[in-house]
Amino acid sequence: MSRFLPALLLTAALGCGHNPGDAPKAKAKVEAHHGNEEGPHHGPIAEWGDCEYELEFTVDHKTQEATVYVFAGHKLKPAPVKLAAVTLTLKQTPPVTIELTAKPQDGDPAGSASRFVGKHPALAVEKHFAGTLSAVLDGKPYAGDFKEGDHAGHKH
Repeated sequence: MSRFLPALLLTAALGCGHNPGDAPKAKAKVEAHHGNEEGPHHGPIAEWGDCEYELEFTVDHKTQEATVYVFAGHKLKPAPVKLAAVTLTLKQTPPVTIELTAKPQDGDPAGSASRFVGKHPALAVEKHFAGTLSAVLDGKPYAGDFKEGDHAGHKH
């Protein structure tokens, strides 16, 4: 039994179907529960489902705008979804809820989007945001939490 322990621990540590052959870049850009907290736009990651989707939260304080990117699981490839909006709920006192509307990226099929954008004055505050991203996709409710931390070029 003990000879299987290293393989079991490696499988548990990698999670979401990662395997030792995955490119190091892909492993470095996965969800926070896998030991990493930042996506390709240097924002924190929230997970929907069991690694079905990963959403990256970014904020532009000057324009008071939040942008969320949707990715296909741990691969961090854009995953256009058929949603009109994603709900962003900022965990603060009092809580702030912002509707992020679909803003398709180049290559997103008609009626789908892998990017969602919304504005709110609360986003002007330069601080570490934490919150929940939620929506109902194909009749299934999804919600995932994120928390900003210091990252390259963005410290509070």
